[in-house]
Amino acid sequence: MKLLYCLKCNDLFSLRPNDWKSCSCGGAGGMYIDDLYAIYNGGVPIGFQNKSFLKALRNQPKEGVGFKFEAFVIPKDCPTMSNGVNSRMVNGYEIKPKADLEGANLQGADLRRANLYRVNLQGANLQGANLQGVDLEDADLQKANLQKANLQGANLEDADLRGANIDGANLRDVNLRGTDF
Repeated sequence: MKLLYCLKCNDLFSLRPNDWKSCSCGGAGGMYIDDLYAIYNGGVPIGFQNKSFLKALRNQPKEGVGFKFEAFVIPKDCPTMSNGVNSRMVNGYEIKPKADLEGANLQGADLRRANLYRVNLQGANLQGANLQGVDLEDADLQKANLQKANLQGANLEDADLRGANIDGANLRDVNLRGTDF
């Protein structure tokens, strides 16, 4: 099981599948993207060994010292827990701020909550990609294929979408301030 600890407000909370959850101050948040993999921003990921936790639950004493179980801080570089602020590999491309992804084939890619600030995606294929909550501020998306992409809640402030195909894209709650079409 994966938890997230916020260093600002000291909240410790579990992550849910496909439902972004944040701490009370908004300084940390995350979610499971499948049964094993999770993404997060801010905070420190915590894990615990499920077998030892279940054993502790089964052996809860009536009083005195509780039954111990194994918990640990998840490393910064963990293949099953990705910090959206840092880079990650998707379809052989490094996804990070200011990346040059001109012409990249990211069709159907899961890029939820990725930081793509000032990224070059000219002519990229993002058809059907999940870009929910992605930061694409000041990104170059000229002639990109965004057909049926999920951009719900994405930040496209000052992005360049001239010549981009956005047919059927989900643009609900997208920040389009200063965006060029």
